[in-house]
Formats: sequence, C-alpha cells, structure tokens
Amino acid sequence: GESDGEMYAEIYANNFSEKHFEENINLCKQVLDMLENIPNKKILSDLNLNLANNYLLLQNYPRAKEHYAKVEKYGQNIVEQIQFENYKQTALFNYNYARSLISMGEYQKAIQYLNKTADIYYENEYYEEVGKNPTGLNQNKKRKEKVVYQVNNKLVLVYSLLGLAERE
Repeated sequence: GESDGEMYAEIYANNFSEKHFEENINLCKQVLDMLENIPNKKILSDLNLNLANNYLLLQNYPRAKEHYAKVEKYGQNIVEQIQFENYKQTALFNYNYARSLISMGEYQKAIQYLNKTADIYYENEYYEEVGKNPTGLNQNKKRKEKVVYQVNNKLVLVYSLLGLAERE
C-alpha cells in the first residue's frame, strides 16, 4: 500500500488547487504583516515556512528561496529542537531550500543543504535501523529491509539532486 505521506499528498492534491495555494499565501502574508514585530520567532519561522512551501509548490523559486532564508534567519533565535516538529520536517526544510537554491542557480549553497538532509536521514533512520540488533538480523529482517529500502529511496533523491548541483 501507499505510505501516509503519499496518501496525504493525494488528498491534498485533490482538495487544494493552485487557487488554494494563492489564498494560503495571501492569508499568511496578512498574518505576517500583523505579527512581524512579535518576540516569538517560532511563529514567524512557521509562517515563513508555510509561505516558502506554498511558493515552492507554485514553482515560484525566488519567493520560496526568500522565505526559506527567513526561516533560517529566525532559526538563529530559536532552540534547534523546537524550530521544526521533528527531524523529518528539518530534513524537508533543508531539501526544499536546496531545491529553491538550485532553481536559482545557487549550487554551492544548495550542496550544503542537501548534505545536511542526507546527514539527518543517516542519523535518524539509516544508522538507527542498520545499527539495531546486528546479531539478530533474522528476527526483524523484513521490517529492517523495508525501512532501509525507504531510507535508501530518500537518499537516492537527495544524492541525485546533489549530483546535479555539483555538475553545474
């Protein structure tokens, strides 16, 4: 079957047209205008992340890059553990920021973010699974293979983009 991510992506695609992205962008901008001076940088980071992701989905790379850069800037004032919900969101931020940078021809900077993405997946999924119980491999072999396969798929994506960026 499909993963939760694929299922939600499908539901999202069916229910939110590009018009919704633009409405979401307008809403976010209004909220940002009202809150731009608040001391809580986490809220500003989240709003900019939402904007960046919407711009990325609309393939507006300059705007996506601009808002990912703001997320990074606000991140300097936020405890690392709370800026993103979990390592997956952190990895996605780095990956998507890299995509927007590649689209703008900023390959060297993109490479840094892709390497961060790969590191996150290695630390949180690959080593986690491969390092678990190496002697009793057969007990959970099917599950282990499935997890390693899924991580490898993510890493292939990351390294494909890395290869592209490094060739430029």
